[in-house]
Amino acid sequence: MLKQISNLLFYETKELENKVPKACEYFGNAFSDLPFLLIDDFLSVDQCKAIIADVLSAPPKEAAMVISPSAASRVDTAHRSTDWRTISAASLEIYDQALTRQKTALERFFGKALLEASRPQILGYKIGDFYDSHADNCSKTLDENGEIVAWKLVKPNRVITTLLFLNDDFDGGELVFDYIFDEAGAICRLKPKVGLAVAFPSNPIFAHSVKPVLKGYRLTIAQWHNAL
Repeated sequence: MLKQISNLLFYETKELENKVPKACEYFGNAFSDLPFLLIDDFLSVDQCKAIIADVLSAPPKEAAMVISPSAASRVDTAHRSTDWRTISAASLEIYDQALTRQKTALERFFGKALLEASRPQILGYKIGDFYDSHADNCSKTLDENGEIVAWKLVKPNRVITTLLFLNDDFDGGELVFDYIFDEAGAICRLKPKVGLAVAFPSNPIFAHSVKPVLKGYRLTIAQWHNAL
């Protein structure tokens, strides 16, 4: 069953209703065309290129960590395949300054005051890399048939997620909101664009996946923000 979540979009209730903790049942901006915020030119093309050159100057670190059903962070290559990259202080300052410029717009859109944020995480996706459906602040509890019976809040300080696309010279790698659809029933799918940032609630209503990269190398900066 689909229910309206904003002017143009709807959400599927089957995996969500009576399963999401009340503490994180937040639907974004129901009065906008989209319940999430898109920020074009969060960074300029030249700024993105400079950060990419910086990030690629060092090899990937250890495999990126994910939220496991036990609420402990661990590597789970069955559900995720990404590179965890490092970033210099100078590049991080460019990103932080851009976020500061957008802070008021983010707070106005979501009706929440942004508090402390996690350290930005730079993720690389080479050919074949992907990220299965997940929520940024909850883990799934499954029954013996693999059906979702509940979501467990494991990262309460993650209220708003921001995701910045550093490049778009690759194929595949679309960001998909797995429970959000348009009025025709098409799933909500975002094509990466250089310098585009998307901000959305970190809860299971906005569970999302990254489709496998088919060509090239996808680079993003993800960050999670506490908010009241």
